[in-house]
Amino acid sequence: MGATILEGRALAEPRLIRFETGRRRQAWNKNVIAIGLSSGFLEPLESTSIHSIQSGIAKLLSLFPNRECDEHTVEQYNRLSADEFAGIRDFLTLHYHSQQRTEPLWEYCRAMELPPSLVRKEALFHRTGRIVLSAEELFRDASWFAVLSGQGHQARDYNPLLDSIPRDENLDHLRRVKDDVRQIAARMPDHLAALTAHGCVVKS
Repeated sequence: MGATILEGRALAEPRLIRFETGRRRQAWNKNVIAIGLSSGFLEPLESTSIHSIQSGIAKLLSLFPNRECDEHTVEQYNRLSADEFAGIRDFLTLHYHSQQRTEPLWEYCRAMELPPSLVRKEALFHRTGRIVLSAEELFRDASWFAVLSGQGHQARDYNPLLDSIPRDENLDHLRRVKDDVRQIAARMPDHLAALTAHGCVVKS
């Protein structure tokens, strides 16, 4: 990956932002519920802060307690919250460990120990071409496939349900999708032109 060079002088000095990753062991504890960034933060690569707020509110509404605040309701909320964080963690980790860059950071990431849940997802994809996700996971099949294939993961098999579609019909569909993408891309402005049109490029 080459360095990006922007024309013109820098408008300000880089601002270093330090943060600590992790989640609360109990998002719901007694009569307090941590929602959004107060419940945890992983990193800004795939910005999930707004989603975590919406998801926390949705889980609270579906498990809204009475005055007794049943402990099983609390446990269910905390389990769902932990599972959701684990799914996001796995997807973020996938971005880092499969690359071939040689800088120290990337070498460290390539050698780091992986969560067992991510190891299982990758192994299943390699063996069967399937991506199996829980209902709580934010990032769905298309996102996982894009990063897995982009990072060089290759499936050795495919979902046998594809055999229910005639081969020629499937190939025709893929060709139509490819042609549609090519035509749409040809009509779109390039990146610099789009930024300039929206006033995002400042010339020195």
